[in-house]
Amino acid sequence: MLSVWLAIQVCVRHRETPRKAGSTAGGKYGYKRAASCLTSLSARRPAFIQGRQSLSPINLSHGGSNMKASRTNRLSAVAIVVAAVSAATNLLAAPISGPILNPATGHTYYLLENSNWTDAQSQALSLGGNLATVNDAAENAWISQTFTNFGGVQRNLWIGLNAAGFDGTNPSNYSWIDGSSSNYRNWAPSQPGFTGNPANQYTYIIPGGNANSGQWNNVPNQTTAGYQFNPAIPNYGVAEVVPEPSTYALGLLGTLVILGRLAVSQNRVNRGRLFRPRA
Repeated sequence: MLSVWLAIQVCVRHRETPRKAGSTAGGKYGYKRAASCLTSLSARRPAFIQGRQSLSPINLSHGGSNMKASRTNRLSAVAIVVAAVSAATNLLAAPISGPILNPATGHTYYLLENSNWTDAQSQALSLGGNLATVNDAAENAWISQTFTNFGGVQRNLWIGLNAAGFDGTNPSNYSWIDGSSSNYRNWAPSQPGFTGNPANQYTYIIPGGNANSGQWNNVPNQTTAGYQFNPAIPNYGVAEVVPEPSTYALGLLGTLVILGRLAVSQNRVNRGRLFRPRA
């Protein structure tokens, strides 16, 4: 591109140069014709290309810094940022299982990797939901039976009930992370104030194999917990994803449209039979 630009400039300059006295160059006003100039330059194009290829890369600098080196440094910085983001993303492990549909609620659930409560909630958000909100005994039983011994592994199950920032021994300080108004509670005996530790602000479902399996206990924000005097076992979040209202609306609308078309089709069949000419 640089050679083309230079060629054009040469032509323009030649066009603007007056004819010397005695010159036989053409032109109405004594100037060289641009066409002949360009024809001459076209013949020299191979020489331009050869000369350009023989040149070493242009090394432009500003303030003592090499532009080529600067570009390399920028690319290296981008690669480092991408690697850092990927590493941070991998800290939130993929779900162990899910989505699993609970037919009674119409919601889908995921069993998350072993983590503390806040990390489990972060992963639930990345899946489009929250840690599970338990609305009644039936939902509690379904979650407990589906996940507490999933894969033959005994697991404490984080749910969305918490008293983060408040005294965890006071039952009135607990609320659901998704803002739900569910008043259902299934605390194990003497919970949540059994230990007297106000840092016990996060709720899990006690797994099978315990006298109070399926009931709830509260502990600090940690990756393992032991109910009463039992050995500590890992804590796993249960994420609940609630379908958008539009999903239900579209499903209902689709069902109504199908039923309507079937009704119209059946009506046409019946009318055809009614008005069929007798043989």
